[in-house]
Amino acid sequence: MTLNELLKKHLTKGTTGQILIKFASLDFLCKISIDDGDACYVSCGNLSVEDSLDYIAAKEIEECKFIDGITCPKRLEKPLNAKL
Repeated sequence: MTLNELLKKHLTKGTTGQILIKFASLDFLCKISIDDGDACYVSCGNLSVEDSLDYIAAKEIEECKFIDGITCPKRLEKPLNAKL
């Protein structure tokens, strides 16, 4: 599954939870928090939000999991949907 396919599946109105992604080239998980279909936060290890977005752009997904109902621990001012 590609990142684009994964996001299309979970960035839908009414979806709240967290996507956990293991990329083939990373030693840590990438976490994308979703609130009502909006990506409200992304983290990859100790990278900043912008660095995380740049880093995951062309990476190959090794494994992924969606955990329904997890609320966003941190929230950015604007959703990240367009940037993802």
